[in-house]
Amino acid sequence: MSEPPSPSSSVNVLGLAGSLRQASYNRALLRAAQALAPAGMTIEVFDLIAVPLYNADVEAGGYPEGVTAMKAAIAAADSVLFVTPEYNHGVPGVMKNALDWASRPPRTAPLGGKPVGIIGASPGQTGSAR
Repeated sequence: MSEPPSPSSSVNVLGLAGSLRQASYNRALLRAAQALAPAGMTIEVFDLIAVPLYNADVEAGGYPEGVTAMKAAIAAADSVLFVTPEYNHGVPGVMKNALDWASRPPRTAPLGGKPVGIIGASPGQTGSAR
């Protein structure tokens, strides 16, 4: 695991929204996080629409372009912020799919050992509590 950045250095966070809908609450929340990030922190957004459904047969032939780009963005970031709704008491398929790709291969995935945070927004009573 890498050392955390010193207080005087810049922190680069990669934001991933678990909703593909352009007007989603979670995409808005991610934009708000970007706008409200403290001095010395930048939040770059990677759009998960470019990441195809996980398929081990596809993986065996090489990572698709969207997956390669996502993995490179994760590797370049100091940390990852997952901004995700809750669908039917769970993580939406879009976010689960991104996690499936980002955690491969198991021992050398760029997500391994990376600090992460999770936030979410929802108009429902429990929001993204689970």
